[in-house]
Amino acid sequence: MGNGANGSEEDAAATGNDSTWFLNSVDGIAFQSVAFQAAKALLSADADELSLYMANPSDALNAIQGMSDISDELEYLILIWSNDQIKSEVQINASYRFLLKGEDSVSFVSLELVRIEDEWKVCSLWLEK
Repeated sequence: MGNGANGSEEDAAATGNDSTWFLNSVDGIAFQSVAFQAAKALLSADADELSLYMANPSDALNAIQGMSDISDELEYLILIWSNDQIKSEVQINASYRFLLKGEDSVSFVSLELVRIEDEWKVCSLWLEK
């Protein structure tokens, strides 16, 4: 986690360099909500739901092509990101790490989100093993 100019938590919050500060901000909560809903829709293979969170709604069909609903098989789904993944005030990359029941290795939903007209939207997302 980043530190402010003097290394204090107050400085980190004031400069926006602390991930806790961002995650608890209005913008951070909006980012988390969109990322979660998009990841959940992808894992549910729900193109209609996913299209609500996409910058280009027609990309939802391509994203779930060949997928089946695996959401009921999730053991856990955890947001993974760091300050380094904040590319700018309008672009953030993040991932959700998840484990399916009966598997011994984790998988990831990786997302690139952009801010369009004061809303977070998913530019792209994909599954990784």
